[in-house]
Amino acid sequence: MKKVLSLLLFMLLPANLLLAQTASPALEYLNFLGTNMNPITKDTWDYMSSIAKSRGAKKIETRRRELLSSLRSAELRIQGKKAPEGAEELKNTTIEILAKQYAILNDDYAKIVDMEEIAERSYDAMEAYIMLQDQASEKMNEASAAYEAAYDKFAAANNITLIENESKMAKKIERAGKAMDYYNVIFLIFFKANVQDATMINAQNAADVNTMAQSREALLKYAEEGLAKLEQAPLYENDAMLINECRLFLNFYKKSAEEKVPKIMDFFLKKETFEKLNTEMSQKKKSELTKEFVDEYNKAVKEYNESVESFNKLNSEMNSERTTRNNSWNNTVKKFMDKYAA
Repeated sequence: MKKVLSLLLFMLLPANLLLAQTASPALEYLNFLGTNMNPITKDTWDYMSSIAKSRGAKKIETRRRELLSSLRSAELRIQGKKAPEGAEELKNTTIEILAKQYAILNDDYAKIVDMEEIAERSYDAMEAYIMLQDQASEKMNEASAAYEAAYDKFAAANNITLIENESKMAKKIERAGKAMDYYNVIFLIFFKANVQDATMINAQNAADVNTMAQSREALLKYAEEGLAKLEQAPLYENDAMLINECRLFLNFYKKSAEEKVPKIMDFFLKKETFEKLNTEMSQKKKSELTKEFVDEYNKAVKEYNESVESFNKLNSEMNSERTTRNNSWNNTVKKFMDKYAA
C-alpha cells in the first residue's frame, strides 16, 4: 500500500496547491487538469483501499467498471481540450497516465479479482495476491512520477509558484496506507494458521484422519511460530488491538491442536474400528463367532458409544469458540480500519 500512497499523493498535487499568480492560460489549464484528475484520484483510492481492507474485489466489481468509464471520459476531455503554448508535454503525459491507469485497472485488477477466491485457499496464494496488488500499485506510481515531473516543469516554465497545502485527503491517504501496511503483516501471521485450520475442518468432515493429523501438526507449528512473531511485532501507534486479537486466535489454534484435535481423531479411529467389526459381525454366522471376537466387538461398541457424546460436545465447543474468535477478529479488524484507515 505504500506504492498506492505515493501515487495518490502525487496526483493530488494539482488540486491541492495554491497557485500564487493571477489568471493566465497556463494557470487555467492547470486548474482544468486538477478538476478532471482529482475526482478520479479520490475514486481510485477508494476502490484500491476497499479491496485492500476487505479483500472484497468481486463485491465491488461494479465500481471498477465505473472507474474505467470515468478514466476513459477524463482522457477524452483532456485530449479534446487545446493545450496552451508549452503545455503539450504536460497534456501528453496526463493522457498517458490516464491510459496506463485504465490498463492497470482493466488488466491487473481483473487478475486480482480472479485471484481473490484462490487466495483464500493457501498462504502462498494469499501472499501472492497481496504482492499482485503492490505490483499494480507500483505501476501506477511509476506513471504518476512522470506526471508530477511534467506538471512541475510546466509550472516553473510559466513562473507559477506552487505553494504546497497538504489537504485532508492527502493526510488521510498517508495515514491509511501505513495502517494497511501494518495490517497486512499481522493478517498474514493469522492467515498462515487459519489455512491449516480450514484444511483440518475439511478433513474432519471427510473423516480423513491422516489429513487431520498432518493439518494438526502444521496448525500447531504455525500457531507457535505466529505467537513468537507477535512477541516481536511493534504496536501500531501504541495500540495493540490487532496483536492482542491475533494472539487470542492463535492461542485457540494452539490449544485445539494440542488438546482437542487428538480427541477428535481418536473418535474417528474408534468409529472406524467399530464399523469394521460391525461389518464382520454381520457377515459371520453364529457358529463362527468366537468369544474373543465377541468380546472385541462388545468393547468396540462400548468405546464408540461413549465417544459419540464426547465427540459431539467437543466438536460443538470448538465450533462455538471458533465462531466467537472469528467474529471477534473481524470486528477488531473493522475497528482498526475505522480508526486508522477510514
